[in-house]
Amino acid sequence: MFHFYKLKTRTSYVRALSSEAMSRKVQILKSTAGQKLLQNNEGRVIGAEARQKNKGVRIRADKAVILTAGGFGANQRMVESFDERLVGLPTNCTTGSTGEMLLSAARIGVSTVDLKAIQCLPGPLPTGRIRVRFHNDVSRFILINSEGKRFVDERSRRDELTDRILSTPQKSCFCIIDNDALVMADLIVQRDAIRAAETGDAIKADSIEELAQKLGIDSAVLRQTIEERNNTIKADNEKNKRFPIAKAPFWAARVGMCVHYTMGGLVIDSSTRCLSDGRPVPGLFAAGEITGGIHGRNRIGGNGLADAFTFGMIAAEQALKNA
Repeated sequence: MFHFYKLKTRTSYVRALSSEAMSRKVQILKSTAGQKLLQNNEGRVIGAEARQKNKGVRIRADKAVILTAGGFGANQRMVESFDERLVGLPTNCTTGSTGEMLLSAARIGVSTVDLKAIQCLPGPLPTGRIRVRFHNDVSRFILINSEGKRFVDERSRRDELTDRILSTPQKSCFCIIDNDALVMADLIVQRDAIRAAETGDAIKADSIEELAQKLGIDSAVLRQTIEERNNTIKADNEKNKRFPIAKAPFWAARVGMCVHYTMGGLVIDSSTRCLSDGRPVPGLFAAGEITGGIHGRNRIGGNGLADAFTFGMIAAEQALKNA
């Protein structure tokens, strides 16, 4: 069975899955934050403690516990403890991605892997108000430093982009596109570009020279940088389709890096059982971003949903079968 979401928002998945769950009379607890796993005397996981508004609750599992609590990208202190370069960076992770259940599982002995592998994406500066996503289509943008020079191949892996951008003096750079790129973007990106131009989070100019002036860059350097990229594209386009930056008006935004995904997490086996030094922890399964070792140290964009849905299904089937 294949599903296609109509709404351009991640809530589409939540609506579909929660509706199906409620049709089967599944109880969904809202405003309930998991805090601690519970075990019996034999070491089997039998439930969890949580906080529901102003009171603590205990949830008992009939068969097994499946951890799908996400990563820890929204826990700034935890992120910084694993990668000091990320101190003060914003995040686009959901507010619930704070790692409490990952830590709780680790406290009862579940092994972890790759916790330092934290993925970042271009995003607004900590002082920015609107996230300008000129970087969405790698075939249409260029990244330049404060001198107006291209310093990295925009097609590089996400970890390479992060390393290069965080190595710049201001831990940020400029992302530039032309009008053709904006027109080809989805309506949300176009809307945010217009709003960002009003707040100062984006710059719009009718020429490369005007853009350079607004960015505080030497216009001759910026012109040469863009012409070199465009010439490279002409020679390379038989293999990799990319587009020149040539159609006014031109758009730019200063971008830094924002925490996007944590590749590290709990060690599981092919049946999604949580492992402690290679041995399954009875009654405990996990799926999605809370796990580690699925994507290695550099997750490819778009694979987070495939991870969650595939291993989530396996976890449910195995919990019922083997619990």
